[in-house]
Amino acid sequence: PAAAAAAATVKPLVSNKLLAMCDVLLSLKDEVKTVDASQEKIRQHQKAVLESQERLRKNLTSLQKLSQTAKLVERYLQDLSDDEDRLREGQKTVETLSEKKRQLTETLAEQRGAIRDTATSALGLLPHVSPPSDDGDDDEAVDEEAVGVLAQ
Repeated sequence: PAAAAAAATVKPLVSNKLLAMCDVLLSLKDEVKTVDASQEKIRQHQKAVLESQERLRKNLTSLQKLSQTAKLVERYLQDLSDDEDRLREGQKTVETLSEKKRQLTETLAEQRGAIRDTATSALGLLPHVSPPSDDGDDDEAVDEEAVGVLAQ
């Protein structure tokens, strides 16, 4: 009876806390996906810029064989310079996004640990459920017995 009363008191608090922690975890995962998508978009843009530069270089080589093409050559050289600036800017953005992803990944790991610790503590307070062992299994594994008890 005392254990059941303790479980009845602990379960709503733990369930709400775990749900809130899981919401944070899911938000962090979504943010990592957004960073990944941004990085991919930049990489695709950089690829297009590099292809454009290759085309401009070929045109410059062809134009060198012709006379009176100084203005066109100057324009192509300016285009190449502009492309280089965009590539540098894109690389800086990729580096910034990589650092953001590293920080998010670190925060995700911390959040998973906090969820695991909270769930383990809660399971220790509930009757007939022993806390899971910390045997290094996958962080995203679910203890079905614990889920069943918390859902009751």
